Amino acid sequence: MISLVDIEQAVQQTAAYHHPHFRGAEKNQYNTVRLSFREFTGEEDEPRWPAASWRDETLSRAAKELLEEEYSMARALWRDARYVRDLKRAAVGADAVWAAAGQARREMDEAFAALDRTESGHWYAAVSTLITRQNNAMDAAKAWDEQGRRIAGVHHDYVSTELSPAQAYERAGVDSSGWLIGDYYDYERRSTPLIRKLTEAVDRQRVHVRTVAFLTGSHAQDG
Repeated sequence: MISLVDIEQAVQQTAAYHHPHFRGAEKNQYNTVRLSFREFTGEEDEPRWPAASWRDETLSRAAKELLEEEYSMARALWRDARYVRDLKRAAVGADAVWAAAGQARREMDEAFAALDRTESGHWYAAVSTLITRQNNAMDAAKAWDEQGRRIAGVHHDYVSTELSPAQAYERAGVDSSGWLIGDYYDYERRSTPLIRKLTEAVDRQRVHVRTVAFLTGSHAQDG
């Protein structure tokens, strides 16, 4: 069992090799070594075990084991911080893009619902308005899926970190509730997540419009 003296000696022996964020090592209540670090921001270079320490014959086995653990933990903490940093960057402006997509969808649905209240003489104009709103909604959905692609890409890049996406969002101060973010590979398909969902709604609307036009003969009317 490693003693406090052994820990202190190992820390002193490796003084020339510690990571700049390393604060110290101590024995915890479970008789294992606990390392502490200054908080990482993700802006630092990736921590790498100093090559010179491999050839340093003055280091004891305990000292080398301490360095190995130190740099392993430093890399893990750095990757978590890098994940949060990159997620913050990918999410910049996301609230506004999501809100715009939602507003465009509501306007599309309102135009569709208005068809039921439209007199036959104004049918073509109302359908034209609906098509315009559908196209606007598609443009807004495409913009959101581009944002979603960037966010999903960050999650994919850091899938091996200790942080879950929910934890990363929380640390980044990003409220993703309500957002439609697919898996990274969802954005490799021709139809991306929000576009796919919106296309289903547009298709239903257009089937309804065509059915009404056929059954009422409005396709043959003058507007």
